[in-house]
Amino acid sequence: SGSPIQGLALNRAGIREMARLNWTDMDVSSWTRSIEGVAIATYAAKPADEARHLLALNVLLCAAPYQWLVTGLEPASDETIAAQLDLVAGTAVALGMLGTECGYMLSRGANGLHIASVILPNSQEEVSASGASAGIAMVGAIALAIVEREHDRLKERTQIDTFG
Repeated sequence: SGSPIQGLALNRAGIREMARLNWTDMDVSSWTRSIEGVAIATYAAKPADEARHLLALNVLLCAAPYQWLVTGLEPASDETIAAQLDLVAGTAVALGMLGTECGYMLSRGANGLHIASVILPNSQEEVSASGASAGIAMVGAIALAIVEREHDRLKERTQIDTFG
């Protein structure tokens, strides 16, 4: 089955609908696919889309079926994120989602493309994403880092099961 957010628009109505979904029934695989969907959506996002992507990522972080999936991250309530977005740039909000155990790097090329790299606790390596704004690049990198960490965990578990 597809992701519960598949087909939901990444706009205010879609984000409100995401918050109403019954996330308690969501398994790790579906949740990870939803996070991956947010990461993929950032590649075509425009700077004006930054707040919507930050809110979508935060909704999913808050709805993680297990706390260990978001180890090292600090999601906030949707109201807090919305209030922060009214006061500070999306980049600051995205950086606020990273706990002290996370590493990150931001850069901007001469052509205006932003690149973010993130490494989460218990990850083997950092991941990078690009975006039209630093906040969008951070959303993409955080989402990809979550997906990569879960992929590594499953790979390690498979090796243990296979080789004892």
